[in-house]
Amino acid sequence: MDKKKGAVFSRPKTAEKGDFLREAIFGLNDGLVSTLSLLAGLSGAVVSNWIIVISGLAEIVAGSISMGLGAYISMKSELEYYKNQVEKEKKAISIIPNIEVEEIMDVYIKKGFTKKEAMEIVNKIIKNKRSWLETLIHEKVGLGEINEDPKKMGLTNGLAFILGGIFPILPFIFLETTYPLLIGTFFALIILFIVGSIKSKYTGKNWFSSGLELSIITLIAATLSYFAGRLINILIGG
Repeated sequence: MDKKKGAVFSRPKTAEKGDFLREAIFGLNDGLVSTLSLLAGLSGAVVSNWIIVISGLAEIVAGSISMGLGAYISMKSELEYYKNQVEKEKKAISIIPNIEVEEIMDVYIKKGFTKKEAMEIVNKIIKNKRSWLETLIHEKVGLGEINEDPKKMGLTNGLAFILGGIFPILPFIFLETTYPLLIGTFFALIILFIVGSIKSKYTGKNWFSSGLELSIITLIAATLSYFAGRLINILIGG
Protein backbone atom coordinates (compact mmCIF):
# COMPACT_ATOMS: atom_id res chain seq x y z
CA MET A 1 0.00 0.00 0.00
CA ASP A 2 1.11 3.56 -0.73
CA LYS A 3 0.80 5.32 2.60
CA LYS A 4 1.08 8.74 0.95
CA LYS A 5 -2.01 8.18 -1.14
CA GLY A 6 -3.90 6.31 1.56
CA ALA A 7 -6.29 5.09 -1.10
CA VAL A 8 -6.66 1.47 -0.09
CA PHE A 9 -6.24 -0.19 3.27
CA SER A 10 -4.31 -3.43 3.48
CA ARG A 11 -6.13 -6.75 3.78
CA PRO A 12 -5.13 -10.16 5.07
CA LYS A 13 -3.88 -12.63 2.46
CA THR A 14 -6.60 -15.06 3.51
CA ALA A 15 -9.29 -12.53 2.59
CA GLU A 16 -7.80 -12.06 -0.88
CA LYS A 17 -7.67 -15.85 -1.42
CA GLY A 18 -11.30 -16.06 -0.33
CA ASP A 19 -12.31 -13.44 -2.90
CA PHE A 20 -10.43 -15.34 -5.62
CA LEU A 21 -12.11 -18.63 -4.69
CA ARG A 22 -15.53 -16.98 -4.55
CA GLU A 23 -15.17 -15.56 -8.06
CA ALA A 24 -13.94 -18.91 -9.36
CA ILE A 25 -16.95 -20.70 -7.86
CA PHE A 26 -19.46 -18.21 -9.24
CA GLY A 27 -17.87 -18.28 -12.70
CA LEU A 28 -17.85 -22.08 -12.75
CA ASN A 29 -21.46 -22.17 -11.65
CA ASP A 30 -22.60 -19.72 -14.34
CA GLY A 31 -20.68 -21.58 -17.04
CA LEU A 32 -22.23 -24.92 -16.12
CA VAL A 33 -25.81 -23.69 -15.81
CA SER A 34 -25.95 -21.50 -18.92
CA THR A 35 -24.19 -23.99 -21.20
CA LEU A 36 -26.22 -26.95 -19.98
CA SER A 37 -29.46 -25.03 -20.46
CA LEU A 38 -28.47 -24.10 -24.01
CA LEU A 39 -27.52 -27.70 -24.88
CA ALA A 40 -30.79 -28.93 -23.41
CA GLY A 41 -32.81 -26.44 -25.42
CA LEU A 42 -31.06 -27.33 -28.67
CA SER A 43 -31.41 -31.05 -27.96
CA GLY A 44 -35.11 -30.56 -27.33
CA ALA A 45 -35.40 -28.82 -30.69
CA VAL A 46 -33.83 -31.94 -32.26
CA VAL A 47 -30.90 -29.98 -33.65
CA SER A 48 -28.06 -32.00 -35.17
CA ASN A 49 -25.14 -32.90 -32.92
CA TRP A 50 -22.53 -30.77 -34.69
CA ILE A 51 -24.75 -27.67 -34.50
CA ILE A 52 -25.21 -28.29 -30.78
CA VAL A 53 -21.44 -28.53 -30.32
CA ILE A 54 -20.73 -25.36 -32.30
CA SER A 55 -23.49 -23.46 -30.51
CA GLY A 56 -22.27 -24.70 -27.14
CA LEU A 57 -18.68 -23.67 -27.85
CA ALA A 58 -19.87 -20.26 -29.06
CA GLU A 59 -21.86 -19.86 -25.84
CA ILE A 60 -18.80 -20.74 -23.76
CA VAL A 61 -16.60 -18.21 -25.58
CA ALA A 62 -19.20 -15.43 -25.59
CA GLY A 63 -20.28 -16.14 -22.02
CA SER A 64 -16.74 -16.16 -20.67
CA ILE A 65 -15.96 -12.83 -22.35
CA SER A 66 -19.19 -11.31 -21.07
CA MET A 67 -18.74 -12.62 -17.53
CA GLY A 68 -15.05 -11.69 -17.41
CA LEU A 69 -15.56 -8.15 -18.67
CA GLY A 70 -18.63 -7.74 -16.48
CA ALA A 71 -16.70 -8.74 -13.37
CA TYR A 72 -13.78 -6.50 -14.37
CA ILE A 73 -15.92 -3.41 -15.01
CA SER A 74 -18.01 -3.96 -11.89
CA MET A 75 -15.00 -4.41 -9.62
CA LYS A 76 -13.13 -1.51 -11.25
CA SER A 77 -16.08 0.84 -10.77
CA GLU A 78 -16.53 -0.27 -7.17
CA LEU A 79 -12.84 0.19 -6.44
CA GLU A 80 -12.76 3.64 -8.07
CA TYR A 81 -15.76 4.74 -6.02
CA TYR A 82 -14.14 3.41 -2.84
CA LYS A 83 -10.87 5.22 -3.55
CA ASN A 84 -12.74 8.43 -4.33
CA GLN A 85 -14.58 8.30 -1.00
CA VAL A 86 -11.30 7.64 0.83
CA GLU A 87 -9.71 10.70 -0.79
CA LYS A 88 -12.73 12.87 0.07
CA GLU A 89 -12.62 11.88 3.72
CA LYS A 90 -8.85 12.28 3.81
CA LYS A 91 -9.15 15.86 2.55
CA ALA A 92 -11.99 16.56 4.97
CA ILE A 93 -9.80 15.49 7.90
CA SER A 94 -7.20 18.06 6.85
CA ILE A 95 -9.61 20.90 5.98
CA ILE A 96 -12.51 20.52 8.44
CA PRO A 97 -11.31 18.17 11.21
CA ASN A 98 -13.82 19.50 13.78
CA ILE A 99 -16.77 18.61 11.58
CA GLU A 100 -15.35 15.14 10.94
CA VAL A 101 -14.97 14.60 14.68
CA GLU A 102 -18.58 15.62 15.24
CA GLU A 103 -19.74 13.22 12.54
CA ILE A 104 -17.94 10.30 14.18
CA MET A 105 -19.39 11.36 17.52
CA ASP A 106 -22.90 11.23 16.03
CA VAL A 107 -22.23 7.73 14.68
CA TYR A 108 -21.32 6.35 18.12
CA ILE A 109 -24.11 8.21 19.88
CA LYS A 110 -26.59 6.62 17.45
CA LYS A 111 -25.05 3.25 18.34
CA GLY A 112 -26.18 3.81 21.95
CA PHE A 113 -23.10 5.34 23.57
CA THR A 114 -23.44 8.38 25.80
CA LYS A 115 -21.85 11.63 24.65
CA LYS A 116 -19.05 11.17 27.18
CA GLU A 117 -18.39 7.58 26.10
CA ALA A 118 -18.47 8.56 22.43
CA MET A 119 -16.00 11.36 23.09
CA GLU A 120 -13.58 8.98 24.81
CA ILE A 121 -13.75 6.58 21.86
CA VAL A 122 -13.33 9.33 19.29
CA ASN A 123 -10.41 10.91 21.12
CA LYS A 124 -8.56 7.61 20.94
CA ILE A 125 -9.41 7.14 17.27
CA ILE A 126 -8.28 10.58 16.06
CA LYS A 127 -4.84 10.17 17.64
CA ASN A 128 -4.00 8.03 14.62
CA LYS A 129 -4.96 9.51 11.24
CA ARG A 130 -5.09 6.08 9.62
CA SER A 131 -7.56 4.82 12.22
CA TRP A 132 -9.49 8.06 11.88
CA LEU A 133 -9.76 7.63 8.10
CA GLU A 134 -10.73 3.95 8.37
CA THR A 135 -13.43 4.79 10.91
CA LEU A 136 -14.90 7.49 8.68
CA ILE A 137 -15.00 5.15 5.69
CA HIS A 138 -16.47 2.20 7.56
CA GLU A 139 -18.71 3.90 10.10
CA LYS A 140 -19.82 7.14 8.41
CA VAL A 141 -19.71 6.36 4.70
CA GLY A 142 -20.68 2.72 5.25
CA LEU A 143 -18.21 1.14 2.83
CA GLY A 144 -16.49 -2.16 3.39
CA GLU A 145 -12.82 -2.59 2.62
CA ILE A 146 -11.98 -3.20 -1.04
CA ASN A 147 -8.58 -4.28 -2.32
CA GLU A 148 -9.31 -6.72 -5.16
CA ASP A 149 -7.54 -6.50 -8.50
CA PRO A 150 -10.24 -5.98 -11.19
CA LYS A 151 -8.11 -7.68 -13.86
CA LYS A 152 -7.54 -10.70 -11.67
CA MET A 153 -11.23 -10.94 -10.78
CA GLY A 154 -12.30 -10.63 -14.42
CA LEU A 155 -9.79 -13.21 -15.62
CA THR A 156 -10.72 -15.61 -12.82
CA ASN A 157 -14.44 -15.32 -13.56
CA GLY A 158 -13.97 -15.72 -17.32
CA LEU A 159 -11.69 -18.76 -17.11
CA ALA A 160 -13.92 -20.40 -14.51
CA PHE A 161 -16.89 -19.88 -16.85
CA ILE A 162 -15.00 -21.70 -19.63
CA LEU A 163 -14.12 -24.56 -17.30
CA GLY A 164 -17.72 -24.87 -16.15
CA GLY A 165 -19.09 -24.80 -19.68
CA ILE A 166 -16.78 -27.56 -20.89
CA PHE A 167 -18.19 -30.31 -18.65
CA PRO A 168 -21.70 -30.65 -20.13
CA ILE A 169 -20.49 -30.36 -23.72
CA LEU A 170 -17.80 -33.07 -23.54
CA PRO A 171 -20.18 -36.00 -24.23
CA PHE A 172 -21.38 -34.27 -27.42
CA ILE A 173 -17.78 -34.01 -28.64
CA PHE A 174 -16.06 -37.22 -27.58
CA LEU A 175 -18.63 -39.88 -26.73
CA GLU A 176 -20.47 -41.84 -29.39
CA THR A 177 -23.78 -42.18 -27.64
CA THR A 178 -27.42 -41.51 -28.37
CA TYR A 179 -27.83 -39.83 -24.98
CA PRO A 180 -25.11 -37.16 -24.79
CA LEU A 181 -27.45 -34.72 -23.01
CA LEU A 182 -28.18 -37.17 -20.21
CA ILE A 183 -24.49 -37.90 -19.67
CA GLY A 184 -23.61 -34.20 -19.87
CA THR A 185 -26.35 -33.39 -17.37
CA PHE A 186 -25.10 -36.11 -15.04
CA PHE A 187 -21.57 -34.69 -15.14
CA ALA A 188 -22.87 -31.17 -14.62
CA LEU A 189 -25.04 -32.09 -11.63
CA ILE A 190 -22.14 -33.80 -9.88
CA ILE A 191 -19.88 -30.78 -10.40
CA LEU A 192 -22.66 -28.39 -9.37
CA PHE A 193 -23.29 -30.34 -6.19
CA ILE A 194 -19.62 -29.97 -5.32
CA VAL A 195 -19.70 -26.26 -6.25
CA GLY A 196 -22.82 -25.71 -4.14
CA SER A 197 -21.21 -27.47 -1.20
CA ILE A 198 -18.12 -25.27 -1.43
CA LYS A 199 -20.27 -22.16 -1.89
CA SER A 200 -21.94 -22.89 1.46
CA LYS A 201 -18.71 -21.59 3.02
CA TYR A 202 -19.79 -18.10 1.97
CA THR A 203 -23.55 -18.43 2.38
CA GLY A 204 -23.52 -20.15 5.78
CA LYS A 205 -25.96 -22.84 4.60
CA ASN A 206 -25.57 -26.56 5.23
CA TRP A 207 -23.15 -27.97 2.65
CA PHE A 208 -25.42 -30.83 1.60
CA SER A 209 -28.57 -28.74 1.21
CA SER A 210 -26.59 -26.04 -0.64
CA GLY A 211 -25.19 -28.57 -3.10
CA LEU A 212 -28.54 -30.32 -3.54
CA GLU A 213 -30.38 -27.04 -4.04
CA LEU A 214 -28.02 -25.90 -6.77
CA SER A 215 -28.27 -29.27 -8.54
CA ILE A 216 -32.07 -29.29 -8.41
CA ILE A 217 -32.35 -25.71 -9.69
CA THR A 218 -30.00 -26.51 -12.55
CA LEU A 219 -31.91 -29.70 -13.40
CA ILE A 220 -35.16 -27.70 -13.50
CA ALA A 221 -33.53 -25.08 -15.77
CA ALA A 222 -32.21 -27.77 -18.12
CA THR A 223 -35.56 -29.59 -18.19
CA LEU A 224 -37.51 -26.41 -18.95
CA SER A 225 -35.00 -25.50 -21.67
CA TYR A 226 -35.34 -28.96 -23.21
CA PHE A 227 -39.12 -28.84 -23.39
CA ALA A 228 -39.01 -25.22 -24.61
CA GLY A 229 -36.84 -26.46 -27.46
CA ARG A 230 -39.28 -29.28 -28.17
CA LEU A 231 -42.19 -26.82 -28.24
CA ILE A 232 -40.37 -24.47 -30.59
CA ASN A 233 -39.55 -27.37 -32.89
CA ILE A 234 -43.20 -28.43 -32.97
CA LEU A 235 -44.47 -24.90 -33.60
CA ILE A 236 -41.93 -24.05 -36.28
CA GLY A 237 -41.38 -27.47 -37.79
CA GLY A 238 -45.00 -28.39 -37.67
